[in-house]
Amino acid sequence: MKIQYENLTIRQAEVTDARQLTAWWNNGAVMAHAGFSNGLGTTEEEVIKGLGNGRMVIEESDRLIGECNYRNVADGVAEIGIKICETDCQNRGVGRKVLSMLIGWLFKNGYSKIVLDTNLANTRAQHVYESLGFRKVRTNIDSWKDQLGRLQSSVDYELVENDFVSYINDVLKIEEALRLRRFDGNYDFAIEWYQDPETVLLVDGKAEPYSYETLTNMYNYLNGKGELYFIEVNENGKWKPIGDVTFWQEDMPIVIGEREYRGKGIGKKVVSALVERGRTMGYDKLYVGEIYDFNIGSQKCFESVGFRSYEKTEKGSRYILEL
Repeated sequence: MKIQYENLTIRQAEVTDARQLTAWWNNGAVMAHAGFSNGLGTTEEEVIKGLGNGRMVIEESDRLIGECNYRNVADGVAEIGIKICETDCQNRGVGRKVLSMLIGWLFKNGYSKIVLDTNLANTRAQHVYESLGFRKVRTNIDSWKDQLGRLQSSVDYELVENDFVSYINDVLKIEEALRLRRFDGNYDFAIEWYQDPETVLLVDGKAEPYSYETLTNMYNYLNGKGELYFIEVNENGKWKPIGDVTFWQEDMPIVIGEREYRGKGIGKKVVSALVERGRTMGYDKLYVGEIYDFNIGSQKCFESVGFRSYEKTEKGSRYILEL
């Protein structure tokens, strides 16, 4: 099998991958969440013997960055696992995309349910699984011992196709001439937005223009936290990016970077579309981390959709919407 999306590839593990797999499996930092803080202590020969049976590797731009697997556990039920092993590829949204690729492929190939488990302490993984639509079915307290003899707890999850929220749908249509396009790593055009002191003041509370490095760090952070989109309008048959928005349950930062598009109701339409997305994902509440007191436009935008202030901050307020 081979699944591809953008610069990501999932493929069957081969003998030539065994050296890298061995290095990962013997690395305690990589294997800690699986209970092997000292690594597996395996050999390349042993790894080669275990290839096949749903063992796959993950590549980004032809570079090995992790592994995943699946196995049939019942009629129409597959159990999956994933590790993004290279640290520079973590917290960038890669795991969500890879899981979306694998899960989508499994549903298309006859499976009706996907199951997995994770360490109770691995809250980051739990957040990712739940954002994809997985439902927590069981928490197993002190159910197993790790390599060092310490009791560990796990969480069991399951996912059916109707609940699946894919992270590789590139476009969220709002209107014929307004859409959200998933962040793809290309953002040179956005540096002008964040070098505008007025825009940065609304975002950060201080008018310090961004460097390209700062912009890169911001987008990497947001892409790791939730669904990062560019807001695009259609002009004369061509899509033009005018701002960005990131969606996750705890926050929804939005910027209309092109000044001429402010005050036209675009922000409200974008927020309304993402509120509906939150409903489809099963959220009962959505939050906005902070809106500054001087940012009247943003306050009005979120309040018009139903958000209300519930807590004061040093410079503004936090907002909540009960769905």
